[in-house]
Amino acid sequence: MKMRTGLFRKEAIDEQSNAVEGRFLMTPKPAYSAIAGLLVVWIVAVAVYLNMESYARKASVTGWLEPSHGVYKLYSDARRGKVLDVIASEGQLVEKGAPLIKISYSSKDALGHRVSTQLLAELESKQNRTHQSIKRLRTLHLAQQQRLEEQLSQAKHTSATLKDIIALTRSQWLLASKQWAKAQTLLEQGHISRADFETHSLNRLNAEQKLALAKKDWNNEQANIAAISHELATLPEQQANELANIENTYSDLTQQIVSHKSNAEEIIYAPRSGVISGLHVRTGYTVDSSRPLLTLLPQNADIQARIAVPVRSAGFLREGQALHIRYDAFPYQKFGVQLGEIVNISSSLVLPEELADVPISISEPAYLVTATLDTNEVLAYGNSISLKAGMTFSADVQLSQRTLMEWLMEPLYSIKGKL
Repeated sequence: MKMRTGLFRKEAIDEQSNAVEGRFLMTPKPAYSAIAGLLVVWIVAVAVYLNMESYARKASVTGWLEPSHGVYKLYSDARRGKVLDVIASEGQLVEKGAPLIKISYSSKDALGHRVSTQLLAELESKQNRTHQSIKRLRTLHLAQQQRLEEQLSQAKHTSATLKDIIALTRSQWLLASKQWAKAQTLLEQGHISRADFETHSLNRLNAEQKLALAKKDWNNEQANIAAISHELATLPEQQANELANIENTYSDLTQQIVSHKSNAEEIIYAPRSGVISGLHVRTGYTVDSSRPLLTLLPQNADIQARIAVPVRSAGFLREGQALHIRYDAFPYQKFGVQLGEIVNISSSLVLPEELADVPISISEPAYLVTATLDTNEVLAYGNSISLKAGMTFSADVQLSQRTLMEWLMEPLYSIKGKL
């Protein structure tokens, strides 16, 4: 006997499947089918759009224009001074080393006279007197040397004369000695008197005395020649020492004058060739180091953009990113947006106080970014207007780009990242 596996008998199930009425089928209306089709198409289109279209994350930054070789801002001394003369003019092309501005830092006495002027006049007068002393001393040295040379020449001539006198007196002495010897022989033989012999003796003694005196004079003259020669030999060193002492005095006075002039007056010179811009002073203005006197721009230099990007916006910065620039001097509603490209990003952070001289306000730490411009001109009312250093602007820089689908799913990505 077989066991039944189902709840109902097979015959009962077959009977139910052979019902006369058949099965009930619901056919949808055509309008419903059309709506369903449209919904499917719309969902597919939205999905495609969300995956095809992208969303760019941008950061708005501010910056300014400056020459590619930078600018020089020239300042006066830390002391308060008064402008005596403005030598340069706005827009003037100057060469390196050209004088630009003359400033005085001197005070005045009770009568209104500048103390520095009086001191300078006294120093210059003393310097002039010292210079005249140097000239007189050199003239004196020359005369002294000429005098010694003449004395030496005269002494040598006298020595030569004395030498001739010595030779002559020696001959006289020899002759007198021979006559004395003959007279002595004759005296012994009794041919002459003692008086005649004594005469010959006296002549010999006189000749001997003259010879001794001539030798003494010659020796004295030789000593004189040696003394003059020694004086001539040491004269250059002695004169050099005397001249050095007075020249040192002159040099000290010169240093005092230079120091006094540098302390009392200052001339601002151009540190390099360029064009004068931003000349803020006039003759008679009071100046100090708190503000620049003028700005020196390099000639024919390309203009570049400098941007201070806050730390919070610098994470996705990279070289080559495009900039959409809106110049404050040329409203973008009328003159459009200009393009640029980031070429350099500073590796170190810059604090607000380090950028005190820039034309924009910076209130938070930032990175300095350098960007090139597509053009150095702006087309305005049919004319091309050149951009100028110092112009400010705002710009948009694209930090990242995602599809709309990724943007919508960002909360889920964030949750996943946290998990």
